[in-house]
Amino acid sequence: MKKIVFDLGAHKGEDSDFYLRKGFRVIAVEASEKLYTSILDKFRDHPNRADFTVVNYAITEQDDQLITFYENIEKSVWGTVFDTWNERNIKLHSGSTKTTVRTIRLDTLIKQQLEIKDSIEYIKIDIEGADMMAIKSLAGVKQRPKFISLESDKISWPGLMEEFKVLTELGYLKFKIIDQSKICSQQCPYPSREGDYIDYKFATGSSGLFGDELPGEWLSLNDSIKVYKKIFAGYKYFGDYGIFNNKYFMKNRYLKKAMRVLNLHFPQVGWYDTHATF
Repeated sequence: MKKIVFDLGAHKGEDSDFYLRKGFRVIAVEASEKLYTSILDKFRDHPNRADFTVVNYAITEQDDQLITFYENIEKSVWGTVFDTWNERNIKLHSGSTKTTVRTIRLDTLIKQQLEIKDSIEYIKIDIEGADMMAIKSLAGVKQRPKFISLESDKISWPGLMEEFKVLTELGYLKFKIIDQSKICSQQCPYPSREGDYIDYKFATGSSGLFGDELPGEWLSLNDSIKVYKKIFAGYKYFGDYGIFNNKYFMKNRYLKKAMRVLNLHFPQVGWYDTHATF
């Protein structure tokens, strides 16, 4: 029996390398053909190559469709299949080129890749707007992952509530909220609580630790929502289009100082991952 980790949104294989070196079998999914090809080259001589499978798909609600993929020029991690996400990227001065990619449902991929005795330890989801498509399809999977994570919504409160609704309906009742800006400073615990122990340095853009090795305590649904209320408030005031994030406040040194003091009462503005377990 082998424990499996699914790496959805493999990017350059940063997370896949970590999972492989900890002794897991890894199924990586990358929608960008350019990044998919680079992963194949990068992992050709990996010491655990035999336990690694990478496929070039976009995870959506339908199988075997050919759709547009927006390959981001400046920030490869921002590649997406959604017009709205591409428009957001353009507003943030990060353009893209159009390519095409074939689609697959997550439940279909799991059925294709899992052998009878395999168990899913963890599914990492970071697929630029399609995270919930992947999670919803788990309703049709008999064996659900012990741990799951996604990059959570920080702009739409109804969107965030939908995430928690779907996760709880699938049976996930405990959560950890991880600030992506602190992942590079994470250290693997010894002795290991997930797979083999390794001394690993997380690169920028990595998803970091998972499962029983995550820092902090597991939170209830209600406590998790309380944390996100503060995150949303911080983003409203200090985020990309925040009330205080404008030229007038930035030029006035007294207001700028007041903003810094006020900002201490809110979580770090940025992206957060929600990890969930049963």
